[in-house]
Amino acid sequence: MLTSNVVITSTDGGATQHVSLQSVTSGSFTLDFTYDVKPLGLASDANHTGTLTAGTYYYRVTAVTGAGETLASNETSKTVGASGAIQLDWGDVPGALAYKVYRRSGTAGTYTVFGAPGPSFLDDGTAAVVASGATLPVATSVHGLQTTVPISFNAPLIEVKTALELLLAVGAGNVNVTGSAGSYTVAFMGALAATSIALMTGSTSALRSNGIHAIVTSMVKAARTASTST
Repeated sequence: MLTSNVVITSTDGGATQHVSLQSVTSGSFTLDFTYDVKPLGLASDANHTGTLTAGTYYYRVTAVTGAGETLASNETSKTVGASGAIQLDWGDVPGALAYKVYRRSGTAGTYTVFGAPGPSFLDDGTAAVVASGATLPVATSVHGLQTTVPISFNAPLIEVKTALELLLAVGAGNVNVTGSAGSYTVAFMGALAATSIALMTGSTSALRSNGIHAIVTSMVKAARTASTST
């Protein structure tokens, strides 16, 4: 049971967010970070035999969920000789119904797309082509949410920064925190500098630690009073 005494605002579309704790004098608070989903951990292995022609191949992967297609993973590439093949593997995306494998070669700016039912794909030259001349998605309706560990209500700047950096969707070096205890300015930078950042939300533990205790105490006193009067 959490109260919502955490007010978060932004004047630049989310790149810099101002976190203010209002009437919070004890307990802790958490911050919820919403992010665009994309597959992680894409890796490639060229130690396979197939029908690919000699050259360098570049790959990125997206997941298809009930909410739509995610953003593309980071790129991986491998060079093969004649009759080569490349194995791709990546981390599973929760809720994924299938995946799309985007492949380009040379300096091509567009991709050939293949389908994959799970988080792996062997590009040996035999897979059916889903689309040609495709481009990568630049936006997505598939979002995830990660919540920080509890942060002290009067936390120093480094505690807030560390709590945010512990989120996999943020990561070390991608956020800076300035301001003072109870009034923080969070600036996203590094790998998040050129991305769209949704406004964070937050909650405090003040009601859980104080309000419920007060209610229970009142109930006990009322019960004792009623017992005494009878």
